[in-house]
Amino acid sequence: MGPSGIWKPAACELPISITTTVGGPYDDSFDRRAGTLRYAYRGLDPGHRDNRGLRRAMVERVPIVYFHAIEPGSYVAAYPVFVVDDHPGQLRFSMQVDDLYAAAHELAGYGAVGEDAAEAGADLAGFVLAPESPRAAARVLSVPATMLSVAVWVGEASESSADLDQVHERADGKVRGRDGVLLRGGEPVARVLDLPWEGEDPGHWERAAGAEGRIMLAGRLGPDNVAAAIAAVRPWAVDASSQLESAPGIKDRDRVNDYVEAARR
Repeated sequence: MGPSGIWKPAACELPISITTTVGGPYDDSFDRRAGTLRYAYRGLDPGHRDNRGLRRAMVERVPIVYFHAIEPGSYVAAYPVFVVDDHPGQLRFSMQVDDLYAAAHELAGYGAVGEDAAEAGADLAGFVLAPESPRAAARVLSVPATMLSVAVWVGEASESSADLDQVHERADGKVRGRDGVLLRGGEPVARVLDLPWEGEDPGHWERAAGAEGRIMLAGRLGPDNVAAAIAAVRPWAVDASSQLESAPGIKDRDRVNDYVEAARR
């Protein structure tokens, strides 16, 4: 892999890849509304040779490889990626990923929302390590110092770098069972009381309110109901996932912020 930014080997006439960096100086992000990837110019000069190279790749419809940094030394790759528009006034290009949804889903699975959650004031960041889950991540990533990482398992916990393990029961024909336990160093920290997988229970909050010990409440919690859930159950912690997404596995920054704000009122 070449260095970060726009890479054109000496033997090639056009760039063959673009690479982001963690905490880099450029604002490279998915524009899900437009269905494109925003990729910043190299520097402030639209006429820089690297920017000219991408502009030529756009005209000639030459595919390139996109490497998105998720932490130092680790990348998610997408191919083919095409340059589809040029915005000199905004010093950026628009890139079309062949399957933008799949690429965005994979990035989300790697915990791309962690920094946003930390800025919003969240205490925990979860990484689902059950491969059958639509929210499965490849592994646990580092999180900001203000947060703890949680590895989410089904059946039993395995080795990971997470601070905590959240282990759900197994259930035949389901991704997971209903409830679980939060562990630190193998010792119970709290009970996880959830809804059945893809199921309903009108008495869920009432059941949780009557449970003994520390309770982490889960089950379709979102910005619109988390305050009411906390008032009704008085849990030790709350856990949310599906109701903070714009699509399965893809967290929505605004919903994350609204959820944390509502939970902390």
